[in-house]
Amino acid sequence: MAARRPAQLVVFDVLAAGDVGLRGRPLRDRRAVLERALGGMGSPIVLCQQTDDLVLAREWFSTLTAGGIEGLVIKDAGSTYPRTPGQRVWWKVKARRTLDMLAIGFTGDVAASTGLVLAFLGEVDQEGQPVTAGSTTSLSKAVGRSLSPLLHPTGESFERTFAWGSAEPTKVTAVAPFVVEVEADASAAAGVLRHAARLHRARPDLDPAEAG
Repeated sequence: MAARRPAQLVVFDVLAAGDVGLRGRPLRDRRAVLERALGGMGSPIVLCQQTDDLVLAREWFSTLTAGGIEGLVIKDAGSTYPRTPGQRVWWKVKARRTLDMLAIGFTGDVAASTGLVLAFLGEVDQEGQPVTAGSTTSLSKAVGRSLSPLLHPTGESFERTFAWGSAEPTKVTAVAPFVVEVEADASAAAGVLRHAARLHRARPDLDPAEAG
């Protein structure tokens, strides 16, 4: 697995150096410590790029995202490291794109038109089973009702574990494929979306054979 899909550890911050805690120090100080610690070190341990140049940041956003980078994280150079779990002191600017994908199934109760999650077709494995590229976020009741006429169960189902959900497999009811337009993070790994996508609309006007 490591040979087929080599990984890197991208280090973006430091919490302590030896016995000295750094969470209460400003980011500019922590960054200096981190650069000294990783000086001369190469792949697979990589220092995350950082800049205070707005022009360069915009260039990164327009070029690096094409290679699968999710986007940018904006931080105050004078800020300390968050001490409270869930505390928001950073801002994420994600690169997103609109995709036409095949909806091949749903989770939840279609009769109640709630809790619906569409699963996207990635490819078919050696046993002929669908390999999902991802799924949508949970849909509202109104959206679920609007999609109900397009959900034609095939009588089959399969289980998938979604990266954004529980570690336990989720049962997906297979349906006759139809095209949906979704907004997804630019990031993907081996054709699989890293995060749940946002459903824009169904596209019954498009031929399923030409999407996916």
